[in-house]
Amino acid sequence: AQLPLAPPLQVDYARPRVSALTPQHGSALGGAALTIFGQHLGSVLAGRVVEGVGPWVVGGYAVEAAVGASSAQRVEWLSGSSVVIRAAAGVGAALPVSLSIAEQASTSPQLFSYHAPLVLAASPPFGPPDGGLEVTIFGRNFGGERQTLGATVGGQRCSFTLWASDSAASCLFPPMLPAAR
Repeated sequence: AQLPLAPPLQVDYARPRVSALTPQHGSALGGAALTIFGQHLGSVLAGRVVEGVGPWVVGGYAVEAAVGASSAQRVEWLSGSSVVIRAAAGVGAALPVSLSIAEQASTSPQLFSYHAPLVLAASPPFGPPDGGLEVTIFGRNFGGERQTLGATVGGQRCSFTLWASDSAASCLFPPMLPAAR
């Protein structure tokens, strides 16, 4: 006689619940230490630190932390109610910050914004109305690691924009509309 098989044992964990985030803004170069507060954030992981590109496996649990679509560079569990993550380089505003433990995710009710790009100068400062001149744009908060940028000159989008660093980019000066000439 065969005995009936027992159903597989299922174990459920309390879903992480993120309730607050501080600070809510940081450098486009990344490195901002964001403290996530909440409940069920992994008390068994307290004192653990992971670095590099996630997702990670920590203490047998699959873990992910992200700002927008970018994986955090570092995660440190202070307790079951607070975790510090280090934001990767990036650009954008009003980005969700999420933490996932054992495939259960939670997103902060507050959003994170990278500091806005600021243009300080362009060289050369003038170009021909027909366009086609490469212009170097200087400023800050252009991001890191070859960010995808867009630039405009006189309200016209550049034919292409190439990221060089957090403080420089180049742009192919677009042809100006007749009204802007």
